[in-house]
Amino acid sequence: MYSVIRAKRKERGLTQKELATLVGCSQTHISDAENSIYGLSTDLAEKISSVLNIEKETLLYPNKGTGITNSALFKLNKEKREQRRNQRSCVIQKNNADRRLNG
Repeated sequence: MYSVIRAKRKERGLTQKELATLVGCSQTHISDAENSIYGLSTDLAEKISSVLNIEKETLLYPNKGTGITNSALFKLNKEKREQRRNQRSCVIQKNNADRRLNG
């Protein structure tokens, strides 16, 4: 949803931490926004749009005109987060099993 933030940030040669410093938030907040975990406040959208030269409305209404409802988007993002958790869990279980075998 907010891949435009990532693309414009990289285009400007900024790290997430540098952008966060410029707009007055945490690097985690920028990461969460880029990964569509949370929406942006009007204030933060305004600051990011100013730094990255993006229309504020693009950040506030990223799915406008796409036919995707907010509830559908929320569901997709929730499923995406759950998949990531499951993948991490599988890696942890595999590492634990490897440790037991190699004990």
